[in-house]
Amino acid sequence: AAEVEAARSQVRTLLELQGAFSGGPAAGQEAGASGQAGTSGHAGCPPLTPSQFDMAFEVALSDAMRHMMLHEGLRMDGRGLPDIRALACDAAPLPSGGVHGAALFNRGETQSLCTATVGNLDPGPHVDAGGQEEQRFLLHYRFAPFSTNETGKAAGSGPSRREVGHGALAHKALQPLLPPVSAFPFLLRVHADTLASNGSSSMAAVCGASMALRMAGVPMQDMAAGISVGLVTEHYPRPAGGEAGGPASSPPHPSWTWPDSYGRYALFTDIQGAEDALGDMDLKVAGTAAGITAVQLDVKLPGIKHQVLEQALQHARQARLKVLHEMEGAVMAAQAAAAPDSTPRHETLTINEDFVLPLLESRAELLHRIQQRTGAVLHVEEGGQVALYAPTGTKA
Repeated sequence: AAEVEAARSQVRTLLELQGAFSGGPAAGQEAGASGQAGTSGHAGCPPLTPSQFDMAFEVALSDAMRHMMLHEGLRMDGRGLPDIRALACDAAPLPSGGVHGAALFNRGETQSLCTATVGNLDPGPHVDAGGQEEQRFLLHYRFAPFSTNETGKAAGSGPSRREVGHGALAHKALQPLLPPVSAFPFLLRVHADTLASNGSSSMAAVCGASMALRMAGVPMQDMAAGISVGLVTEHYPRPAGGEAGGPASSPPHPSWTWPDSYGRYALFTDIQGAEDALGDMDLKVAGTAAGITAVQLDVKLPGIKHQVLEQALQHARQARLKVLHEMEGAVMAAQAAAAPDSTPRHETLTINEDFVLPLLESRAELLHRIQQRTGAVLHVEEGGQVALYAPTGTKA
């Protein structure tokens, strides 16, 4: 609160010293017949429109945030630059038997509930591009308006661009870790529902989905975790005119000027919403303890030095290892607390080839009846190889 109040007092000084806005009626002059008036200010500083004041206030907030990070090593919520918000992982948040696998991942005010379902690969989903490996894994990311205390379009009207992009990033992070079709011939579907968000909900989806797949008994190579790394610079692009707008990559907005040098800089881990809006970079990194599986870089600067990116990746790795440690502990605790016959099973067996045709003929009617009666999923090949997946030991 003190920083915000200090930022308010800086607004007028910033405008006066930087000459961010020019023209307009004299300070304190009232509007004409329309009844609208600009915001009055110091002598020599013209009144501002609401949009101009919003921009100036944002500049003041950004300056206050950058000063804290660059000179004090502190952030808006009191964290140090490399600190991660409080983590809480639950690998059994839903009643047993309701879903094949589920997990609830919390990082600060960001919360993601993920559920995993294992199904029959045949006939499989219809996907325009990609081979069998791509088609058998679906990840649906949902960012409901209530997750940020907002209202929006009703469910069922189709995913937004944000949801499509965040879902694609989480999908790419997990795809390399899944077992091959030959070892696990089943369809995998993950629903990642963002229940609350204050930064990096896509990385929370990666963490929750990894735990949900592990709890569903999917033999993944390893679990993946995701984290974001931000950047602030001392000399960042500032508004140079009265037009509203922010910095763009190419070409820059005409109302913004680029500095010749960025000066001092600071990297910080686990970005929250305000830091994303006021900072210069949002680097999302997902992967395992052994390496990276997906990266996404959002940057507001025209360029970043290689050494800065190298440092950011190192920060991401250190944070990723901490998150993975919490995730592994939650999964191990949930598996230890589960009843022996309540966990998913995956087995492979061989049957006489004479029984294969009766199982698959008439559109596999007999096979479907067995699956409906037992709750298990069966994948039968012509050679007599049968892969069996059951949500519990009793159904196996």
